[in-house]
Amino acid sequence: MLFRIVTVSNKLLDFVNHAITHYKKNLKTFNSTLELVVLRRHKKMRDIEQQKKYDTDLLYNWVKQISNKSTLNIVLDPSGKQISTEKLAECVSDYSYVNFMIGGDVGIYKGHEIWSFANMKLSISPWTLSHQVCIIVCAEQAWRILSILKGHPYHK
Repeated sequence: MLFRIVTVSNKLLDFVNHAITHYKKNLKTFNSTLELVVLRRHKKMRDIEQQKKYDTDLLYNWVKQISNKSTLNIVLDPSGKQISTEKLAECVSDYSYVNFMIGGDVGIYKGHEIWSFANMKLSISPWTLSHQVCIIVCAEQAWRILSILKGHPYHK
């Protein structure tokens, strides 16, 4: 299984890169792969809604190109549904590819077609978290999902 975490950012903090390296190694034990795709923002806009639209276009256009019927596309947003890791593992089990789509630091544009394109809309937490922290949470969930699907004792 291939897990992709796709986000829009111009710079990741060192602790994010360190965590991703850790989770990539962990997923290899399950013959799975974790990729972090960071789409670079080439325009910085003063208007937040315009920036959201621009960032969401970047995210959507990239993910749409690499998706197929074997891909589960998950948009992460505070307005999404909260589900357990066990339930998420059930949903993921029928797919070969999983894309976690995380908006940039201003979020995902509400009126965008990315919402109808995505198979799932999930919320990590009712708390406000930076997109960089969300990257690490998604990597941890990929590890947990595989632990559940493979019956690994790590997940209890």
